[in-house]
Amino acid sequence: MGLWSNFWKRRKIETPQQLAAFLGSEADELTQRTIVFYTQAAVGREWRKLIGTEEFRAAMHRSRWETYPAILSDLVCVVEAFLRREAPIDAGARAEIFQALFGAALAESPVPAERMADAQAAIDRFPAELGRRLLAEPQRSDRIAVSGGNYLFDHLPIHESARATHKLPVVNAVRFAMVGFRDRLERKVADPTALLRQMSTATFESQDNLTTPPVP
Repeated sequence: MGLWSNFWKRRKIETPQQLAAFLGSEADELTQRTIVFYTQAAVGREWRKLIGTEEFRAAMHRSRWETYPAILSDLVCVVEAFLRREAPIDAGARAEIFQALFGAALAESPVPAERMADAQAAIDRFPAELGRRLLAEPQRSDRIAVSGGNYLFDHLPIHESARATHKLPVVNAVRFAMVGFRDRLERKVADPTALLRQMSTATFESQDNLTTPPVP
């Protein structure tokens, strides 16, 4: 399994669906890692005791799914900024393209049905976030990440009295991680122009449909 996992990580991104799968995986990993690392640091020695309680684990799960779509939103906006230089597509068309990418990434790494109520607010905010980005010059990934970083901090499973001075380190951790994501994105995308062309002319399909020959 580890061999195939490493092979998948080395594969170049050549299709919109591969990009969607990459985004969903990266967003979920970034979200969980930041929440766990910060929460462990905030509660210190109480971590082992708290993580053994059903109430605290539920709070951690809720934080993950409340935040994941917001982090994914920022990653999609990083991709938009990265690809904007590749072709002069108007803002309306770009909105459709990257709305579709966001939806496809959610389909590849879906929110569990029982957690959809937690995630809905972050999903609903994406069109406005994207629209705001499309009307401005492309921003650096660390600037884009401020939005998702703040959203993550506001939904951490820690009482406000225990995290009042911790906002900047958490937001900066998300910003740093998103700079790393931007570097990986540039290395993994095989042909940005061809990828954007596919995104503007084709609908997203399941990964199986992209890799399995059609039945005659």
